[in-house]
Amino acid sequence: MNNKKKDMLISIILISVMAVLLGINIYIVQGVRAVVWNREEYHSRLKAQQLEKSALRKIIKDRLDGNKYQRQKTVSEIIEFDEKYIPIRDDFLGKVESLSAKFESGVVNIEGLKQLTAERIDASEIFKQELSSINMVPGPIEDFYGSLSEFLEKDIEKWNLILTYYSRGDLQEELDLDKKNVNDLYHKAEDERARIYTAYELESLLK
Repeated sequence: MNNKKKDMLISIILISVMAVLLGINIYIVQGVRAVVWNREEYHSRLKAQQLEKSALRKIIKDRLDGNKYQRQKTVSEIIEFDEKYIPIRDDFLGKVESLSAKFESGVVNIEGLKQLTAERIDASEIFKQELSSINMVPGPIEDFYGSLSEFLEKDIEKWNLILTYYSRGDLQEELDLDKKNVNDLYHKAEDERARIYTAYELESLLK
């Protein structure tokens, strides 16, 4: 009888131990699964973040490459414009310098003054026509182009007033001209050109 009770007690103890071990095993398995799942989730998030950063880097690189290409394209267009502009500008300034020297030489004949004035008007009109024939004006140059066009309009207007004054023959009447304002327009235009060329590292083209 005692043996049976003893065997039963041992069986109960073994069953209890097995139950505890089974519980521990289940807990360990679930813990391992949780760790594995958390690790996989971490790696998935890490991979997603890496892909997101990689995509962002590509967007930034593409944008920088695009900006670099656009800047190079603009620089090329400014150089092309400059190659067309400088010869006609220098031709205009050469004519103005030559005519100014003739005016300062002391021309006293009214017909001579009228002839020089007409030539001065022609110089500005030719420059204006040649400037307008440049059919490609880069965006950054537009303000300069507009200021220069305004100067030529005012310059032609001024010299036409002078020609009218000489043509009337009455040189006793004072001719009211704001020469300083007209000349300032030209300097304003050239200052804008210098600013743009400097911004695009084209100082070597400034003359």
